[in-house]
Amino acid sequence: VAAYRVKPDIALVLESTTCADVHAVKAESEVTNLGSGVAISIMDRSTIVNRDYVSFLQKISDGIKVQYKKTTAGGNDAGIIHQTGTGVLTASLSVPCRYLHSPVGIASKDDILAAETLAKRLLERIDEVI
Repeated sequence: VAAYRVKPDIALVLESTTCADVHAVKAESEVTNLGSGVAISIMDRSTIVNRDYVSFLQKISDGIKVQYKKTTAGGNDAGIIHQTGTGVLTASLSVPCRYLHSPVGIASKDDILAAETLAKRLLERIDEVI
């Protein structure tokens, strides 16, 4: 609803995502790793992020710990936002979180700060994206 009202040119979704980086989980089933930085999404079940937008996030992440989400399961508000109107350039930055959908989750303060820093850099250089 907000995206239809605001009609943005660009969007950045900030969220948390699963880790599954615990004992007995096979490496290929891990989505992200706690403590390995903010996760940049390339695609999930509802979004395929523009390649140039992903490349720009990678480019401005110099000195910030980043990782890529390793699975395409799940989704977030980016799935709807990027389909708003004639389309919105949309990306997602995710903070890895163990036990995401339980009463208590575990996240790394460093991963949270990495997400904050990368989001701020994007805002400072947003003219280069759109």
